[in-house]
Amino acid sequence: SSSSHVLFQLVRVVPDYFPLGPDGVGVLWKLPVITASLGICLFLLYIWRTILAGQDELEDGEQRASRAKKRAMHECEELLEDHYNALSSLKTAQEAELNMLRRKVDIVVDFSNQRQVAAEG
Repeated sequence: SSSSHVLFQLVRVVPDYFPLGPDGVGVLWKLPVITASLGICLFLLYIWRTILAGQDELEDGEQRASRAKKRAMHECEELLEDHYNALSSLKTAQEAELNMLRRKVDIVVDFSNQRQVAAEG
């Protein structure tokens, strides 16, 4: 089968890449070096991903705070706009009342002038 063929090729190739140590005991010195290198790389990758995950959480927190601040500013803006509209309506009503009072004063002044002219004449 093909799996036994691949395994046979792997067994045949491994001694070429991993020669026995100089003492002949069979210590494969490249295997621990490769394993240590791979372990260091995996450890660095793990640390890197952990730090990035922490930064993402920090950025998420900053983004949440920014969104909350935007919402608060928008609510404050709406409140100020409502207050402005209320004051604007009040100003319009007071201006209308002022105009009405001026007309009444003008009528009273005209009436007073007419009485004065009638009293003199």
